[in-house]
Amino acid sequence: MFNGTFNDLDHHQVASVVSCFVPCEKSSEQIRLRNELSKPMMQLQEAARKIAEVHTCCIITISPPISLVPMLDWEL
Repeated sequence: MFNGTFNDLDHHQVASVVSCFVPCEKSSEQIRLRNELSKPMMQLQEAARKIAEVHTCCIITISPPISLVPMLDWEL
C-alpha cells in the first residue's frame, strides 16, 4: 500500500513519518521538513490520494466525511 516508502528509512525517520498519522490539532506554526523526509511525505500523500480516489469510485460512505491528504501532518 505504501510502495516501499519505509524500506530505506532508519528508525528515527520511520517514527517521524508515521507521526503524521496521529490526530492532533492543526498548528499555525510553519514546519520545515528535512530533505530526507520530503520524498516519503510525497509518497504518503500520493498513497492517500489513491485511497481517496478508490474510496470515491467505490462509493464508500464514511461518517463523518474526511479528507485523507490534509490529515497527513508533520507537526509532531
